Amino acid sequence: MKKLLLLSLLFVLFVNFGFAAEKVKTIHFTGVAVLPEKCPAEAEAVLTVKLTWQDVSVKDGGTGRKIVEEAVFTGKEGQSEIEFNEVRIAPQSSDGQISVDASCEIRQSGRTIKVFILDENAKDSSGRCNVDEAFRLSNCRLKLILKAQ
Repeated sequence: MKKLLLLSLLFVLFVNFGFAAEKVKTIHFTGVAVLPEKCPAEAEAVLTVKLTWQDVSVKDGGTGRKIVEEAVFTGKEGQSEIEFNEVRIAPQSSDGQISVDASCEIRQSGRTIKVFILDENAKDSSGRCNVDEAFRLSNCRLKLILKAQ
């Protein structure tokens, strides 16, 4: 009976320790998207910011899961910078790759007149990193360029 009680206690401690070790912080992403020109009169800028977390592959000891979070923000006429805040992503493991993508549509009278995309040369991508390193993405400036038509 004592062995069964001891085994049960060890199992409960092991399970609780396992859950505590896997607890991962939520990444809160904030910053500014910089447009190459101001939003024209009587138009609206619609900014989409997308965070993608790719866990390390199973063969490397991870889960291989991919998590994508997207958030939409609006800007007004005359603005060339659109602030975004609290784009959140909660990885399920502490090792993986995080990447950021952004695009902005300028809409006027219900139709899209211009599209800006993230400048690939300025793209903020951290490569393989753990959750703590991913926090360096906070308060960054994303530079957008006009999408080729």
